[in-house]
Amino acid sequence: MKRATERRKPQEIKSTKQPFKPEEFNFNKVRPHETLMEMYPEDLSCSSTNGITNGNGVVRSHAEREECINGEGGRSKYQVIINISPLEYGNVLLVPSPHLCQPQIATMEMIQIGVEAVLLSSSSALRIGYNSLCAYASVNHLHMHAYYVHHRLPVEYWPTKEVIGGRVHETIGWPAQAFMLQMKKESYFDGIRDLFRIVKHLQDRDIAHNMFFTRGLTLGPNPQEDGQTIRLILWPRVSSFGIKGNDAFNGACCELSGHLPIKLEQRYNDLTDEQCCELLETNSLSPEDYAALKKDIKNIFK
Repeated sequence: MKRATERRKPQEIKSTKQPFKPEEFNFNKVRPHETLMEMYPEDLSCSSTNGITNGNGVVRSHAEREECINGEGGRSKYQVIINISPLEYGNVLLVPSPHLCQPQIATMEMIQIGVEAVLLSSSSALRIGYNSLCAYASVNHLHMHAYYVHHRLPVEYWPTKEVIGGRVHETIGWPAQAFMLQMKKESYFDGIRDLFRIVKHLQDRDIAHNMFFTRGLTLGPNPQEDGQTIRLILWPRVSSFGIKGNDAFNGACCELSGHLPIKLEQRYNDLTDEQCCELLETNSLSPEDYAALKKDIKNIFK
């Protein structure tokens, strides 16, 4: 698998808040033919930390958004870049406003871009994934993975139970404990805002995390297949420090979703279901830490 043999050397990651370093590899240094296109959202805030809100957490007015988009910093854009060490066929990277040189620390704008990419696609096979620093991100420049998996993934239908009335759920029995939110086209900003509130709390607490966006069943006691629901999955996790390893597979966003790209043929032949579940479980917070985090998140939404 070329991902295991031809990828750029991963960066050494020491903190979830590691600052951007222009001297290291970043997506402003890719060769011209690696950039497929640039896209310019019509209505997207360009605040690097507060997404569609201003510094006080107030939703921006249309005039404020226009000033942000067309002001001195230039119009918001994101680049679609070929991943030269792909997770799967057609794997690209979505890089929000690469000229801003933002570290790999999720913003509300980034989440919005990922969600809208899923909504714009006519294919239910499109998946969007994000790895924070210390959660197997190998480049410290804000980006997400986008790729197609033409198989049903467990996170699309995995059962959940409610954590916060109708807004936040958690997985039941999945090897790596996750929070899950749902959103529909007509009210997707609510889901984006709720997800970012949790992500921001994880960032403030220096807790590594992975995210995955995919179409799936509705959440709740009677899940339904409506073709419109987007599942937003967030895994808080133990941190992985240093240079990203070259093991059979890492517990990053796609692996946690149930898609396991195995790098070594012999390892693939030897792996059992039990071993896969055990490897994924090792990425989870301890039951005590997860319970404390869940209590904190409930307090955020009071």
